[in-house]
Amino acid sequence: MTLDTSNPIPQPAPLFSDRSIVVTDGHSKRTRQFLIHRPVRPSGQNTPMPAVIAFHGAAQMASEMAEHWTSVIALHDIVVICPQGLVDPANNRTHWLDAGQGDTRVPTTDLAFVDALLDWLASTGHVDMNRVYASGFSNGAGMTWQLAMLDDFVNRFQGFAPVSSHGTQRAKLRLGDANARRTPKPLIYTHGTADDNWSTVVNGEQQLLPPDVVARWVERNHALAAGAPTVYSCPSADAAPINPTAIEQLYMPDSADSSSKAVCFITILNGAHCWPLTGTDGSGRGLVCRDIDLSKRIIAFWNSYAGMGLPTSPFWKQCT
Repeated sequence: MTLDTSNPIPQPAPLFSDRSIVVTDGHSKRTRQFLIHRPVRPSGQNTPMPAVIAFHGAAQMASEMAEHWTSVIALHDIVVICPQGLVDPANNRTHWLDAGQGDTRVPTTDLAFVDALLDWLASTGHVDMNRVYASGFSNGAGMTWQLAMLDDFVNRFQGFAPVSSHGTQRAKLRLGDANARRTPKPLIYTHGTADDNWSTVVNGEQQLLPPDVVARWVERNHALAAGAPTVYSCPSADAAPINPTAIEQLYMPDSADSSSKAVCFITILNGAHCWPLTGTDGSGRGLVCRDIDLSKRIIAFWNSYAGMGLPTSPFWKQCT
């Protein structure tokens, strides 16, 4: 049998494309890379779409963050951008520069990148800039928290979704802008109780625990008290002695307060430092939550409470 190479089998378009832009930070310029998924739409259909900017964790690549969003982009017309962090020469690992303990000002290197990305998205005409959202994992969650604390960025995003990091909150609170810290924004926050950074001490200072962070956001968002928790629990397929379980608390917006916004807190009981469903547990203990498709839950939350405007929300529940 002879292989006919004159008419090669068409290959599907890649889910994400590589792009780069030149970013100006003060007097310096640098070329920065990112991955982007823009849905292929029928001819003539050009209504601007919502967009998510999703930041990978430290020592990760943009491609690893993109993997978490494949289940979502297969279903909905959403632009997803996964920026690539720079390599920190001190440890040869990728890292986002956000405010941490000991800083006297907020680093601008990656904020300039986000600013340039938002301007680039606006220039394409494909994105509704009133429906842009930020998410991130670990160090990328720190970047997500950072954007929510600064006047220059908080209102350029309609919702935030940090995962597996409280973002060294005390430093960001100290260096953030007072107006931004009071600005209500829909928040969905996920953290595992077996995550090493559930409780952290930095330079001798105890950082806020995730429930404390949530309490502050409930106050910031003027949200109502949480209803009864929702538990998503799947039986362990391999009879593992520990089976992480997702527990959701939803703080609804107050209908009597037009500025009130929702807060959703997903605690992964016995969950490791990972993105639920599609993440991996670096500890080797297998503490990966399979009970909820987190990316779909984030989109559903934003669709219900942050004006994402999709005709339907994805179904995120794995088990109940």
